Parts: sequence; C-alpha cells; structure tokens
Amino acid sequence: MSYATKSDIEAKYGGQITEMIADHGFDLVELAETAMNDAIAADQSQTIIDDLETAYLAQQATYQTDADNTIDTNLEDASGFIDGYIKTRYPRNWIDTPPLLRSLNVDIAVYYMSLSADWRTEEMKVRYDAAVKTLEN
Repeated sequence: MSYATKSDIEAKYGGQITEMIADHGFDLVELAETAMNDAIAADQSQTIIDDLETAYLAQQATYQTDADNTIDTNLEDASGFIDGYIKTRYPRNWIDTPPLLRSLNVDIAVYYMSLSADWRTEEMKVRYDAAVKTLEN
C-alpha cells in the first residue's frame, strides 16, 4: 500500500504534473484529434467523423488510464523504497499515514517518474536527495 495518492502529488506539485507524467500517450491523443479535425475540415461524411471521434475519445481514455497506472506504480515503488528504511524500526502498519511519509512518498515517486521524462527539474532531484537523507537519518 502506498503512503500517498495522485491527489497528494497534485497538491504538492500542481495539477499539471499528472498531465506531464504520461506525455508519451498524449502524442497519440493529439494525432487522433488532428485526424478528426481534418475530416471535419474536409467535409468528410458524418460516419467517418463519428468513427474518428470515437477513436479520439477511446485514445483519450486510454491515455488517462495509462497516466493513472504510471502514477500508482511509482507511488507503490517509492513506498517499497521507504519501507526498506523504516520497517526495521517501525514494523507495524500505520492507521493514519504520517504526513512526513506521505511527503517523502510523493517526492520519491515524482523523481522516479521524471527519470525517463524531459520535464525533470533540479528541484525534483534536490527533493529526492533530501527524502533519502531523511530516511537515512
């Protein structure tokens, strides 16, 4: 079980970060939208436009599902990383997640997600390093 959620990430980093997480899927959404708009501009038959709109909406739903899965997976991985440090000292499950663990979980997960992205910032690295140092201490 993760110590944080997608809404915790958005609260700390802003809502746009969850949009950036699966930017590879967004290219497909844009491509489907462009095809749909081109068909409308070329005055294609309504059947073609409807088919393209259906494909666009399906791709958009897949994109959101992929983004949510990426976030959940990285939050779980970060929680496992945290557990490696704290389970020996605190071998019990938390009734309510301590805010510090939630914050560390978010910083570590965001850093993990940024490793393969072009939107990684120095601040993310600094927060990750600080989270690790907190766990070590």
